[in-house]
Parts: sequence; structure tokens; C-alpha cells
Amino acid sequence: MRQANREGIRFSFLTADEDDGKVPPFWFDLDALGQWVVAEVPKNFLCWPKPPAYRSARREDAAKRVDNIVRHSPLFYRPSWKRMQIKEATRGPCVWQVKAGQVHRVDTRNKAKAGCSEPTDRTYGLIVAKNKATGEIKYFVSNAPSHVSLQRLLEVAFGRWPIEKRFERAQQEAGFGSFEVRT
Repeated sequence: MRQANREGIRFSFLTADEDDGKVPPFWFDLDALGQWVVAEVPKNFLCWPKPPAYRSARREDAAKRVDNIVRHSPLFYRPSWKRMQIKEATRGPCVWQVKAGQVHRVDTRNKAKAGCSEPTDRTYGLIVAKNKATGEIKYFVSNAPSHVSLQRLLEVAFGRWPIEKRFERAQQEAGFGSFEVRT
């Protein structure tokens, strides 16, 4: 990414899957470059709906899983679901129910505080998307500023799917269909 920036190449957004989205250095490096990203995160991804009252190892001050935040935090259970069409698919519109809010990520950069997590000083957008037809639930985190529309963030987040399908097809054609290639 740094090399691309040195060459004058800038991206309006990047998107990533759960494997990259859960890695703190990935986020902090992109933040340092001023690069906006929307990444899927697993349901056990840790963050805070609001900064803890104390920085301690006590359970009540610890970061929470995103699936629990969505179920139990006023940030998510009070607002109603928004019905949003993400894209037009061959079988009709792709519609998801969506909620979003701002959270603090776990900051892992302070090695002196190992064992006691602390929140980032800035907030990140947390989006939960639920497909009513299939029951599938996805969680996304973004470092984009608040003026970027939720519709745009979802378009970026769901923009990975056709690319992944092309990679899958290419793997099949190259005879690597049953292998998971990461490097």
C-alpha cells in the first residue's frame, strides 16, 4: 500500500474479508496512510460501544463481542432496522436489514499494557447486516468518516463477492479448485 501511494496511486476504498478485518495492525497501518476500508469481521470481534469507565482487567470493563453489542447495547437495540437494497442480482434485488453505530476498537499498539486492553481514541463504524430471506448475518467495520453514506459503505462491503467468485473460477480453471491458496 505504501508503495502504491509513493507511485501516486490512491484508492477511494479498500475492502477485506474476516481474516484481514480482525487483524489490528492491518487497521492501524491503513489509518496511518489515511486509507478508508470496510472489512467484514467475525461475530467474536471485540470492541466497545462506548469507552469503559475504567481501564482494568475487570470483566465489565473488557471489550465486548460484536454479536453481543448488537443484541444488548442501546446503540443497536433501540434503532429499528433499515431495509436497504445492496445491489441488483440475477434473481432480483439483494435486500438486507441494516443497523449501524460507532464503536471503539481494541488498541493493541501499547505493548506495556499487555493483558489489559484499551479502546482506540477514535471511533469506527460498525455495521450489522441481516438477510431476512436466508437468516445470514454479517458484521462490518469501517474507518471511513461519518459523512460517507451507509449505502456507499455497504456497496463497498458487498463488492468483494464478484471478485471472490472470479478468483474461485480461475482456481477451478487452473486445476486448484480443491486447494485454498493464500500466498
